[in-house]
Amino acid sequence: MLKFSHYFQPKAPVQYPSNPTALTRTAARSTSVKPIASLMVGVLLWTVAQQAAAIDTRRYFPIDLGATWTTRTTPVPSAGDPLPPYTTVSTMVAGPVVNGRKTSKLSWSNDNGDTERTAGVYVNDSTGTQLVAVVQMAPDAMRAECLPRPSSPHYILPGKVSVGQIFSGTLVANCDGAVVDTLVTTTVLGFATTTVPAGTFRTLNFKRVVDVRVTQPGKPRAGWKEISMISFAKDVGLVKDVTESFFTGLALELTETEVLVSTNRKYDPLDQHDQ
Repeated sequence: MLKFSHYFQPKAPVQYPSNPTALTRTAARSTSVKPIASLMVGVLLWTVAQQAAAIDTRRYFPIDLGATWTTRTTPVPSAGDPLPPYTTVSTMVAGPVVNGRKTSKLSWSNDNGDTERTAGVYVNDSTGTQLVAVVQMAPDAMRAECLPRPSSPHYILPGKVSVGQIFSGTLVANCDGAVVDTLVTTTVLGFATTTVPAGTFRTLNFKRVVDVRVTQPGKPRAGWKEISMISFAKDVGLVKDVTESFFTGLALELTETEVLVSTNRKYDPLDQHDQ
């Protein structure tokens, strides 16, 4: 299962868009008889644009130990018999020490018969929330070399983002001669109001594309793709995730809608001053 909430696949090198300095350059080139005033207006507009563009995301993906979320997922296959919804309970627990840093690990279980084979390991600092490892969960026959690993700093959410920003990262695994490359590309969509069974939240929304390619000598290249529309609420985390899965031939095979049912996280509707 490559569901976002269970096997969080983050991002990597953050590509920050250039600052809107065109406003100040335009003011400086002005032929107005009041160039100083024009420049001041330009600087003011630039400052406002900067403040509006900077969204602090660090509280949108909490990794506090003991944080718990209960979600309900409704799968809808594109063909065949309908599938029943299922419930997942996810909890942040202590992870291993990675490069001298304490981490948090996302542990989950559901009533769909899925096995928790791997878990994402996270740190959070001023640069954002970062996936630093994917670890094997016992008991599990999966060998360590088959685990996907971030190929570079891999962010679920960079510390600061702006609407329209795109960031990406890659996970790589090598198992029995097969190389599995997972490219995760995320676009910041902006804020919206999202209502789920757990309540109504002001959410920061993203489009996430997970593109998996499997390369093995002597065999045709295989893979699959997931396109997700994801909503996070401040101090709460994931509120809603609608994922479309495309497998062989890139035909739509499954749509899964995951919604937050309950959490021990506290949401303050008055603490919404990001933008």
